[in-house]
Amino acid sequence: MIPIPHDELLKTRAFLQRRIAELDGEREVCRAKLKAVETLLPPITDGRSRGEAASSGNSAFLNDEQTPGDAFRIPILEALVEIGGRGRADEVLRVVEAKMKALLTPKDYEKVPSGPEPRWRNWARWERKHMTQEGLLRGDSPHGIWEITQEGRKWLENRKGRHRS
Repeated sequence: MIPIPHDELLKTRAFLQRRIAELDGEREVCRAKLKAVETLLPPITDGRSRGEAASSGNSAFLNDEQTPGDAFRIPILEALVEIGGRGRADEVLRVVEAKMKALLTPKDYEKVPSGPEPRWRNWARWERKHMTQEGLLRGDSPHGIWEITQEGRKWLENRKGRHRS
């Protein structure tokens, strides 16, 4: 056996310790993303486990692609409930960002070509429009104000109730 110089062993040990710390950090990021994804998963009704259902498609969250617009639905509704049912768009979006921090990808933070806003905020605004059309948010609120409707509260409560089971 060829003896390895002491300084080489020390360098290798330091490298391995750094690598373990990096992997621990990656594990924590993955755990945070998994927790966030779990809150967004719809109830499984076809007999498959959540893991089977989740593995059947590609995930923007794992591939650092753009987060799909409908992923903002529950965080928007929850944010509105938390701040009293209505709020300025920027206030709502700050809460949504905090809720979705583990899910938002580098692509989500890129600016949209049409303006200075990051993609995720643009997608959240589009989701707000869809929810307004569905009656989950009020369409007659003053400009810049987002407001949940009773239907939106019922939808959210129903979704949370199904998620618990």
